Amino acid sequence: MSGGAYLQTTALLSPGFLAFPPTLDGKTSAPETVTVTNIGRRALEITQVGVTGANAGDFSIVSDACQGTSVPPSGNCKVALTFAPGTALGLQSATLTIAENAIASPQTANLAGSGTIVMIAPAQLDFGNVKVGTISQEKVVVVTNTSTASLNIYVSLAGSDPEDFLLTGTCPQTLMPKEGCGLVVQFIPTKKGARQADLSITQPVAGANPGAVRLSGTGQ
Repeated sequence: MSGGAYLQTTALLSPGFLAFPPTLDGKTSAPETVTVTNIGRRALEITQVGVTGANAGDFSIVSDACQGTSVPPSGNCKVALTFAPGTALGLQSATLTIAENAIASPQTANLAGSGTIVMIAPAQLDFGNVKVGTISQEKVVVVTNTSTASLNIYVSLAGSDPEDFLLTGTCPQTLMPKEGCGLVVQFIPTKKGARQADLSITQPVAGANPGAVRLSGTGQ
């Protein structure tokens, strides 16, 4: 390939930052996908795809349609990855590296995931349509300590409209090993339209927080 042709070949990785949801220790996340698009005017020859970095062992390529392929102009290929916390709890990071004949090869995408020992389900609650000033039916979020040690759990409401949601039943501050509890939530819209908040659940062990439950509803 001539120098001019080389300079006309380039690649775009999307997303450039791939964040996996909090994942239980010993479990594997659902796959997430990075798309490699040829935005140049010559074929993109991909020679190598891999994961590097201090926590590379926590991220796995489960599907690779890119390595060894020739991607035509405007074409793309996909790489799917999973996250399985094994190095340590808390935030883990690595880099997806793709080598090809593009400008500034290799191309990279940052990977991040957090290992936790607290399971929360479901990940979101939608209360639907509720008349302003009235209270919805109760919905429950189950919090489970999957570890072999007791944990202190802290619960709070945050986000754009926390005043429109009410925590009417909570968990004990300390969850014993393998113990679960229920957080009872209701929706009391103060205004018409879409309302939204986050039920934040945190615990101090190794920064391994399970995240937040997205709460939503519409005031009528």
